Amino acid sequence: MSATVHPARSAAIAPARRPNALALELLCGAAIFAAIALLPVLALGADELSTSVMRPSAVPANGVVAGAFPSGEARYYFAMDVQPGDLMTQMSYAGRDGAPKEVELELLDGSARVRDHYWIHGSEPSAQATRGFPIDATGRQVFRLRVKGPETGRFCLELGGKAFPTTGDGGCPAPPATAGAPATAPPTVKTTRAGSLEIVESRCEQRLRVGSDLFFDFDSSSLRHEAEPTLGQITERLTGSQFPVAIEGHTDAKGADDYNQHLSEERAGSVKTYLVAHGVPPTRLTIVGWGKRKPVAPNAKADGSDDPDGRQRNRRVEIVINTCV
Repeated sequence: MSATVHPARSAAIAPARRPNALALELLCGAAIFAAIALLPVLALGADELSTSVMRPSAVPANGVVAGAFPSGEARYYFAMDVQPGDLMTQMSYAGRDGAPKEVELELLDGSARVRDHYWIHGSEPSAQATRGFPIDATGRQVFRLRVKGPETGRFCLELGGKAFPTTGDGGCPAPPATAGAPATAPPTVKTTRAGSLEIVESRCEQRLRVGSDLFFDFDSSSLRHEAEPTLGQITERLTGSQFPVAIEGHTDAKGADDYNQHLSEERAGSVKTYLVAHGVPPTRLTIVGWGKRKPVAPNAKADGSDDPDGRQRNRRVEIVINTCV
């Protein structure tokens, strides 16, 4: 079975509730969320996630929430202080081939009801999907993460973007090695080229990858005139579909973390501005700057010396099309 991403479940699935019961549920939900601001949140350790909406876990500064599947189903709650902008999320799972696995992220409102959500599920060894959530105000936001799968599997959620700037290297932790256990097969990935675009296709995602040196001058977030043909290719691909799109900015490892983070966000924003000006609806686009936290090549050679070719590959912009929604 192939992994599938779902933007939302139909309301018809939920059984009808009596008016009095629904009113009581909403009243209790409002009381719970009113109390959250007064309660200390738990520090998030490895695989230590809160199962209580009353005491949600705190998202660590690197924006990574991860753990092992519970050999069944579990629901975890975590809270984060966000600011206006796009909140980028990437869910993934890994485990035994043929074993059903499911991960769902739910954005809750002030009455503990689901405001928005998406989910991935399947029986293949691994899968991932990216989704952006627009945040329009500063404040505390609570999420529920529902996971279901065998005890040999692991799940991971990465959060970032302008709404939740992250620190540190981040990235999903590698699963622990188990003696005698077969290695988890990587997801099937197909890479092709179309002009200056590198197209990386996997289940639920198509990544249009281009070196930022083509788009921008050194230390600049202003688009170069020479970028027009490639931007035209990207625009043509995006206007021909209705899939949601994340625009990611990446840098190499040179320079301070804060500087690289800001530059990657500014460059992703410049690409978004161009696409909107050329007919791509802004509601389909979210942006995120990953700074130097997600390299695709080594920034240094094995002997510790500089690797300019690797750093050049890491300086890039990726247009991530979520093809399963």
